[in-house]
Amino acid sequence: MQETTFHNPVTGWLLAKAEQIPVIPGNKLEAFWKACEVLRQGYTVIIFPEGQLNPDQMPVQAGSGAVCLSLKTGAPVVPVGIYFAEQDTVNVEYWLNHIKHSGRWQIHGC
Repeated sequence: MQETTFHNPVTGWLLAKAEQIPVIPGNKLEAFWKACEVLRQGYTVIIFPEGQLNPDQMPVQAGSGAVCLSLKTGAPVVPVGIYFAEQDTVNVEYWLNHIKHSGRWQIHGC
């Protein structure tokens, strides 16, 4: 998860409790090696190959992180798509540490 998502007191706490791996801009290799360690321990890692939040829903080029993790650890890559119906989501904007953040959150539905 992008490191900035950990800055929100509520979601940050939840992400940390769920043992999410923060990806720090300029230091993505730290997250890569942590993910390798988790995979070698037999756990699952979910990667969003876009490598960034996409609240505008614009096309974003996927990165090669999932493939690199698979090649490094031997873990299989299992593609999964995530879809939320528009009526089940809400656009959110909030300020945190003097920085405006925005996103699309699912509020109900499957």
